[in-house]
Amino acid sequence: MVGDPGLGKSVLSLDLAARVSTGAPWPHAAGRSDIGDVLILSAEDDPADTIVPRLMAVGADLNRIFILKGVKKGDQVQYFSLAEDLLALEAALTSQTRLIIIDPISAYLGETDSHVNTSVRSVLAPLAELASKTGAAVLAISHLNKGQGAAIYRVQGSIAFTAAARAVW
Repeated sequence: MVGDPGLGKSVLSLDLAARVSTGAPWPHAAGRSDIGDVLILSAEDDPADTIVPRLMAVGADLNRIFILKGVKKGDQVQYFSLAEDLLALEAALTSQTRLIIIDPISAYLGETDSHVNTSVRSVLAPLAELASKTGAAVLAISHLNKGQGAAIYRVQGSIAFTAAARAVW
């Protein structure tokens, strides 16, 4: 999901998380979500003062929502990196995880150059394999760059972010 800052991408992602956590109907009324757990990686919003209150406002089952803040490495908790810590992400999933939200994905690339197609694909391919293996959907949030033209070419970073995705909104 891609858009300019402040348009509600994070709010929409939390509404989807609430629907998954409760089995609520999808917005288009074409059925319900399978009830499941949701794992959230959020670099932009604080869990205590933003994420949890928003989840409560949309009726989420907080017992099914897990927020991953970092990865313990030795005596320290370090920022999570999709390039280096995918095994830790997999370990954080439950057998009932149905949705993984990464907001924004650029914050979790570690040292990966987000403008190099092969570098981005080397991070996204294992993430896609994890999604396939576990049956969890991955919702990656990003921003538009300041350029002009078709939105598909305005996603910050490499075209791989849109090319590798099943769908882009």
